[in-house]
Amino acid sequence: MRYYGVNMNTDIEEINANSTVKLRDYSWGDSYQGFNAFFSQTLMNDVTFMVYRAEDDGVYAQFSYDETKYSYEDVHDHIFGTLNEKFKVQKFNKNPKEISMWDFMDNMNEGRRRDYINNWNRLADIAGLWVFDHFGFYASQRQREMPFDFSEMIISTNCDIEDGLYDKSLLSELDNIETHKNESGLDVNMVHYAISSRSTEATKDMMRVLMNRLYDANRISTRRVDIVSNVKPQMRDSLFFFDLIVENNYGGVVVFDLSEKFGYDSVEYGGIAKYIAGLVKKHRNKCLFVFTYNIDNPGFAYDILSQVQDFVITMPLKEGTGDR
Repeated sequence: MRYYGVNMNTDIEEINANSTVKLRDYSWGDSYQGFNAFFSQTLMNDVTFMVYRAEDDGVYAQFSYDETKYSYEDVHDHIFGTLNEKFKVQKFNKNPKEISMWDFMDNMNEGRRRDYINNWNRLADIAGLWVFDHFGFYASQRQREMPFDFSEMIISTNCDIEDGLYDKSLLSELDNIETHKNESGLDVNMVHYAISSRSTEATKDMMRVLMNRLYDANRISTRRVDIVSNVKPQMRDSLFFFDLIVENNYGGVVVFDLSEKFGYDSVEYGGIAKYIAGLVKKHRNKCLFVFTYNIDNPGFAYDILSQVQDFVITMPLKEGTGDR
């Protein structure tokens, strides 16, 4: 899925004055709830659009779509065309900005608190917000936390590169990516990556630089990065979560931190390593995989990397020795 936030230069009074539809037919009163209900019933399948907050500087809204079925241009034109035709909304205050799944869910919750959204569950299902139901069910039914951490980050467009800071392995790959841009539009990942470092900050910085270059070269189609870390070995009944994470970010990047959880041994991760390797084999042309590990404590990295090398090329990238 893809998630975007927008700000519209309008308000509910202007919407009602210019509307060619009766919002009362969609909810009680001429309100943002009716506005959202209208879009919920009229948009293309697997697309959502909703208002979640109204302020003096504009109306805050967001949209989502299934990237395996639609392009960004198609969805943008469809939503904006409907806004212009039905409500005379001429433009967004700013271009839509990509947001994370967590941000999208938080915004939906805000819209529900403001009584703007009355069909939360249906919209959450269309938007693929599996984290809400599955993580909540796991915690409530099993009375324990998820056996891994899951987070997302949006890679910033600000990407200054200092040659003296990075290892030659990364600098060489950055040049290679820029030289061999994906101009065919095909969803093929020629190479995946294994990043080794001694600090979390160094890993994040290397990922930021790498992802920016991949995005500019059309190797990935989103700035959203999904990160799995702190994996416990006793999670065999929860491995399907990894499938959900990968399938919800086709065209993007999924990062697996292969560090061992404190108190466990690498030999206990054999089953998980085999499962992740199977995911890479299945989705290698739909998602770019990045494996990270600590140089001094590689965890179960060598187990996974030895398995995936049979069907993908994994480019090793090392932390540089420059002063940060």
